[in-house]
Amino acid sequence: MEKGQKRITIGVLAGGILDDFTKVVSRGVLSAAKRLGVNVVVLPGKYLDRDLSDNRELRYEYQYNTIFSYAEKEKIDALLVLAGSIGYCVSTERIKKMLTRYKVPCVLIASQVDGFVDVSYDNCAGVRQAFERENKNSDKPYNVTVSAGAVRIDPEEEMTLEEALAKADQKLYIAKQHRKKEVAK
Repeated sequence: MEKGQKRITIGVLAGGILDDFTKVVSRGVLSAAKRLGVNVVVLPGKYLDRDLSDNRELRYEYQYNTIFSYAEKEKIDALLVLAGSIGYCVSTERIKKMLTRYKVPCVLIASQVDGFVDVSYDNCAGVRQAFERENKNSDKPYNVTVSAGAVRIDPEEEMTLEEALAKADQKLYIAKQHRKKEVAK
């Protein structure tokens, strides 16, 4: 950074600080920030609109989310948002409503919402690389095939568990039809 230039501050909106996903993302962001000379502020809230009114120990958990309002201050230049963690029990529209209140660029980590930039990762490539590395050092190499189907359930959409599983199963077969036959060796 050149002398006299304002140091950039990146905010990270996360659903807590104890889960593994938040820890991994935070470590990566902090490592990159150190290399690039940027400030990072992790704002660990909880989960949007999760109803815990019946749980005496957790009924006031929603108060953690007030920390997300600090990202509206003029000191934050951009936000990295773990929208899947924060908004796991709300609709995509509710997540979008939350994101539009920020006047800075928002980049979603491992989530996709129309109108916002996202950074996703390729689990398949990571698993393949892990097996290839292991097989180089192993007397008995492994051949592994993994297929997965996933479905996002919108809380406002009425869907039974059986319907959700059927939808995920259908996506699994679609994924199988379109995948490349790649084997870790």
